[in-house]
Amino acid sequence: MFIVCPLCSGSEGNSFYIQMENDALLVDIGRSCRQIENIMTENNINPHDIKSIFVTHEHSDHIKGLSVFARRYSTSVYSSEGTIRALEEKQILNSNIQHKSIDLSGVDIGDISVAPFDISHDCNQGFGYSFL
Repeated sequence: MFIVCPLCSGSEGNSFYIQMENDALLVDIGRSCRQIENIMTENNINPHDIKSIFVTHEHSDHIKGLSVFARRYSTSVYSSEGTIRALEEKQILNSNIQHKSIDLSGVDIGDISVAPFDISHDCNQGFGYSFL
């Protein structure tokens, strides 16, 4: 079973929930942690089930709740090297949050294979993601 649930989308914030079998992740978390938790509750999603957050780029409507959520739920953060560097410079990511830069070869998170691809955007190094 493969589930995709848009939690929020637009200039106010972006976040998508992806689930395959027993593993779940988020793509972006552009609203506050509390708002994302409330949206998850409304959709019967347990925040403790989120294994990872994949960040497309460092704009605030994609990362607003990232730091708090990642710390609160011990969730790993993945993105391009350029985006990780930008998030460290903004002090969104630090040594208290497990984070890793990935390249176009992708990564497996449990049952979910994540394949990044370059996107053109006004950011350091934006990635889109395909899920298999």
